[in-house]
Amino acid sequence: MNKNNNIPNHLLNKFLEKIKNDDVIFFDLDGTIVETNYANYLSYKEAINTIYKKNQNIEYNPSERLTRNSLHKLLGKISPFEYNKIIQYKDNNYFKYTSFTNLNKIITDTLISLSKKNKTLLVSKCKQSRVLSTLEYYNLTNYFTKIFTHENIEISNNSNKFEIAIAELNIIPSTIILFENEETEIIQAISSGIPNHNIWRV
Repeated sequence: MNKNNNIPNHLLNKFLEKIKNDDVIFFDLDGTIVETNYANYLSYKEAINTIYKKNQNIEYNPSERLTRNSLHKLLGKISPFEYNKIIQYKDNNYFKYTSFTNLNKIITDTLISLSKKNKTLLVSKCKQSRVLSTLEYYNLTNYFTKIFTHENIEISNNSNKFEIAIAELNIIPSTIILFENEETEIIQAISSGIPNHNIWRV
């Protein structure tokens, strides 16, 4: 599968044709259903500038997502207190930037279509409040049979979210179709038993 979002429709259609009614469909959120990098950047930028009480020169890089793991690289040596305050402030202010996200129409149309005949699940490491607010903003909540988030299955940043969802649902990994954009997550999906040919790389 092609990782480019500008993939020809016939390639996706060919992939979708092999999906059976008893297959379970997993969708990721960030970068898959919704492009959130710019909103995420704005949220972190506000948090950092608020904590340090001055305008930090933080440029937006569309090819590299700003995460909590990259804060030390971006800011240099920061104390645990500063680190935790930035994360807390970012989590609290993110919602005001939801309008700066963009819907992936191809994947969203796929979700809506598949939800009519298959079990469709959101499997995300994002916090539940942000997941639900984003889905509500785009009126997508009702298209999911079940929603897995950071809190309700206690996912940590290093956990394999697919193994946790598979175990809770007690389903056979070979019956899962996955839509995912992150290569590190795709590697974990394959290690959890989801066949590579069942994965659409967004």
